[in-house]
Amino acid sequence: MEVLAVVVLMTILYAAAAQALSAGIRYDERLSDSDARDRSSETFESTVRSLLLRAYLTPNATTETTYFVASAGLINQGDGTGDADTLTFSVTGSRLPASVLDRNLTFETANETIGPRGGVAEVGISPSATGQPSGAATGAVYLRTQRPGDGDPTQGGTETTLASNISGLSFEFYDGTSWIAAWDTRTQPTKRLPAAVRVSYTTDGEAERTFTVKMAASDVTRDNPITEGG
Repeated sequence: MEVLAVVVLMTILYAAAAQALSAGIRYDERLSDSDARDRSSETFESTVRSLLLRAYLTPNATTETTYFVASAGLINQGDGTGDADTLTFSVTGSRLPASVLDRNLTFETANETIGPRGGVAEVGISPSATGQPSGAATGAVYLRTQRPGDGDPTQGGTETTLASNISGLSFEFYDGTSWIAAWDTRTQPTKRLPAAVRVSYTTDGEAERTFTVKMAASDVTRDNPITEGG
């Protein structure tokens, strides 16, 4: 009887240990997935924030190659209603890649061999791909870069996947008095950047996240708001 009791006790202990090990593995997997989502969110937010801080409009009001355009479906040929989910704007101050700095090339040769670098560029952030970037999938957000911009915010440049696990994305803009859902400098009598941009997004299986970027190059304030409309 004592041997049988020992066998039963050992069986119970082994079963409990196996269950604890399995629970620990599942917990580690959930923790790993959560860490991966957090890192992805941090990368997404950091990239978007960095780009918005470098938003640029030329002082020349007649120049059409710099702009700040946002609307639901405007860039992607939709109906243009609802919260903005696509943002296309001009940026400056991009860092030169080390591969460019290491090359001992003249300006003309560099342009011919590796294309233009630095200066003003056009960037687009959208949950809809303009072209056919590698890794295109439902739930992805894409970053399109064209250098230099050509005055057409609907296409051009190269496109990469900025984030692959975002199921919802929207932009809002502070005009000095309130948050609005669209912005288009092409229709403004005086081209101006919003005072701030609020970005809301949802990652798979998680609550909505929101962050706000105060636009460094904007002159819009509560005392100097947009009066013509965004």
